[in-house]
Amino acid sequence: MFTIRRIEGDGVTNHSRKPGLRSILRETTSEEKGAALILAMLTVVVMAILGLVLLDVLRGSMIQATASEASVQAEMLAQKGLDESVSAIRSVVVQSNKDPDKPYRERMEQLDNNLQSLLGSLDHNSDKVKALKGTYNIQIKESSTNWKNLNQYPIIVPDYPYSYRIVIQSTGIIPTRPERSVTKEMELYVSTVHPVFRYPVSSKGNLTLNGFSYIVGDIAVNNEIKTSDVASFIGIPGSSYTKQTNKPAIKGFIHVQGNSDSISADNFSVYTPFVDNSLDPDPGDIDVSGIVNNRVNASPDTGAAMSPSEDLFGRNITDSTIAGKTLFENEWVTLEGNVKIGNQDSTDRDNDLWIRDGTLNMIGDSNKPVSLTVHHGSLRVDFNDNDLVAADLAGTIMLDEGEYMAVSGNVTLNDGFKMTGNMYVRGDLKIIGSVDIDGAIYVDGGVELKNMASINQTSLNPGESYTRPLILMASGEFIFSDNQAGADQKIRAFFYSNQNLVLYGILSRQNVTGGVHGDNVMLSSVGINPDSLTDTEYNNSMNGEETVFNFTPNQSSLQPDQAGIQIYYDDNLYKDPPAGIATTNTARVFVNEVKYVRP
Repeated sequence: MFTIRRIEGDGVTNHSRKPGLRSILRETTSEEKGAALILAMLTVVVMAILGLVLLDVLRGSMIQATASEASVQAEMLAQKGLDESVSAIRSVVVQSNKDPDKPYRERMEQLDNNLQSLLGSLDHNSDKVKALKGTYNIQIKESSTNWKNLNQYPIIVPDYPYSYRIVIQSTGIIPTRPERSVTKEMELYVSTVHPVFRYPVSSKGNLTLNGFSYIVGDIAVNNEIKTSDVASFIGIPGSSYTKQTNKPAIKGFIHVQGNSDSISADNFSVYTPFVDNSLDPDPGDIDVSGIVNNRVNASPDTGAAMSPSEDLFGRNITDSTIAGKTLFENEWVTLEGNVKIGNQDSTDRDNDLWIRDGTLNMIGDSNKPVSLTVHHGSLRVDFNDNDLVAADLAGTIMLDEGEYMAVSGNVTLNDGFKMTGNMYVRGDLKIIGSVDIDGAIYVDGGVELKNMASINQTSLNPGESYTRPLILMASGEFIFSDNQAGADQKIRAFFYSNQNLVLYGILSRQNVTGGVHGDNVMLSSVGINPDSLTDTEYNNSMNGEETVFNFTPNQSSLQPDQAGIQIYYDDNLYKDPPAGIATTNTARVFVNEVKYVRP
């Protein structure tokens, strides 16, 4: 129903009625179409954005994958450069070793010349070697040889150690956008230094680690390794003790020829060794007795003996200089001042000093120092009595580098003794206190280190910032006795024994830079907190018939640098070996380290 009303006068007519169904549907459909269009447009926009994001993610992933692949390829090229360099160096060394009957020095001289020529051809500097998917270049960053000093030792050191240190950098380059490159650096040695000196700890048989010890460097064990978290030690004679400690820690690689089940994280604290079967578990024996006898049995040409002294048994020598070859026979020679044999400016090696059927004693103190200097010659003492000392040495003995002192009889080195040169002892050696020796000592007998505080901690030559390690080789046992309680023993030395070697870190901390080797090796030590090194912390006062030891508590919380025995590899055993270090007849290639170099 609707109403029509006509209005006269202004000609306007007003119609009022309700909308129809068709009109309503038409209006509704238009609104829905508009909303649907907006929704569709939004959907398209969202999908476009998602597509762009997905494309960006895919692009980023592809770029990352390409970059990762390029980095891997660059590293492979860098390693290829190192491998080719080592292969070329090994070929030169193998060629040098083909004729072992050829004189050692002649072979080493030729090897040195060939290596220098090879390194010159390997060093591409900025030149790039083309590979299948990129390029690489090789640079010889460092190279140094000790062979330049050979002419100084034409006679006395026929097996002078040969050591050539080489540092090689290899950079692999993949020409992507951006360019990818990886640089690796390798340090290696071509050397005749005996391979036993590669290892801070090695054993012909078993290695036993009782308690908390810390070793940095590679380890070679020809039989088995045994570990425990209990240190064992001896108190008064016949009494034994144990102490619960941390487990041992090894930061390096290890090869055990026998049962290696104990090489697991459960048996070590902080650091667990990595197994490297490329290491030689048996670096080979050193014939200490044979080396000593070759020196001791070589009689120097000293001519006629000096006239006997007026004293019945002895001859005291104060400040004096003696020229030429000197022989004292059937006399106890005592030095009480600064004595020189020979002339430093002389070019002839004709200043040997020989004490035959007699002893050498050096007596001095801080107020009256005693010293013996021998230029261009050797020193020899013969006194075969097992109950007496053939050479009782204090003060300083200075021999030219590579020269030696040969003693047939027992030797004692007293606290503060210093020496340059090598020593060969057919008898027993006792070291009392701290010593500094630039050279090697070979002992066909046993070695006792008593009241030791340090070894080779003072440079013998003014201006030097370091000392070489002492090479101490023995055919018999090492005995460490009466060490100072509560003190750090600073030892720069390599101890080698053809028999068993036992080292304790119980009442004092043994800090060895160098190494130890024995037929069987046992390290037994507790943890030592430096803040607890007091008179009461290490109390070995007698309680009835037993000894009471009070150790640092909370052993499990101590760090490796607080271990009672710490042994660190010494680079200078190869980098700057003493003239008397044990050598092999042929040269070997020894890769010491490979690392990445950041741009």
